[in-house]
Amino acid sequence: MNERGSSREDLRTLIDVHKGVVAREALTSTRAEAASRSASGVALEEQRIYNVAWEQYSKVRLPILLDGRARWARAGWFGRSLVILLGPLILLGWAIGLTVAQIISRQDLALIAGAVGVTHIGAALAIIIYYAKRVRLRKARDHV
Repeated sequence: MNERGSSREDLRTLIDVHKGVVAREALTSTRAEAASRSASGVALEEQRIYNVAWEQYSKVRLPILLDGRARWARAGWFGRSLVILLGPLILLGWAIGLTVAQIISRQDLALIAGAVGVTHIGAALAIIIYYAKRVRLRKARDHV
């Protein structure tokens, strides 16, 4: 306060300088907001186009391998990670558990590993049956 009061600068000149800075920053902010809205609009349009394409694709009955590859690509990193964790890693875990239980002759460990294995195989079969019934047969019915 004391510095401003004893300053020899003209207050009107200082206000004009700061008005210019504020106006430039406001213009920059307005342009950034417009660019952000434009980018959001483009992203929403791309998402809409993708969803339409996926809807059309999901009505086509492709060979199982091609369909699986397309669904794998659509799953994203989380879906792929989940499939990998719940698929081969659990399979490997219970196979190692059975092997170790047989090597050290522990029946209780063998029973636990066997139960995990049976559960894993049952879940895999349930997923395969669900896929065949809900996806493949539905497409066949809709295709006819």
